[in-house]
Amino acid sequence: MKFSLKDAVQEHKMLGKKIENVYIQIPTTEIWNKESINSTIRQIEFYRDANMFESEEDIKTIYVALLDLINHLELQAESGMKIRFGESPVAGAAAYNLFWNDLVTADNTVFAELDLKKMTFLNHSVLNFISTTDIKFNSFIHNNLQNLIKRSTMLSKVGEKERYRFFNGLRNKIKLAGRL
Repeated sequence: MKFSLKDAVQEHKMLGKKIENVYIQIPTTEIWNKESINSTIRQIEFYRDANMFESEEDIKTIYVALLDLINHLELQAESGMKIRFGESPVAGAAAYNLFWNDLVTADNTVFAELDLKKMTFLNHSVLNFISTTDIKFNSFIHNNLQNLIKRSTMLSKVGEKERYRFFNGLRNKIKLAGRL
């Protein structure tokens, strides 16, 4: 069965809203690079090349949605706050810190601190994650990420010129791939 946006399931949309509701409450620090968007573009291109989309219009809609997401991330970076998609910043929202580091490539490591508990999620087999609460491992990951942040360019709230350059580069890649 080919993918079609008209076949989207309402339950999935509701689940997406629930995920967004939790996401916007959690302070986040992210480290991106100019290659961060490439795996998403490659996935879309793979399914396009494999003729898995029902229509070319669906492909264009997905690329436009990806541009909207990048625009939203830029808005969050500019304000330094999490923002509900399609809305304006709200006072007291969770912090959003975005850094740019060209040395980090294809790393989807997630490090979480919940009260005094630390947890690391490592990408495994593309779509899966392995998690650990091992104290030594999490201390290593935490220190590694802090070191990486020190060597990165902050794009949230400051670094306006670098932020524009970074997000314009991502948008250009999407537009080129989506033939927009």
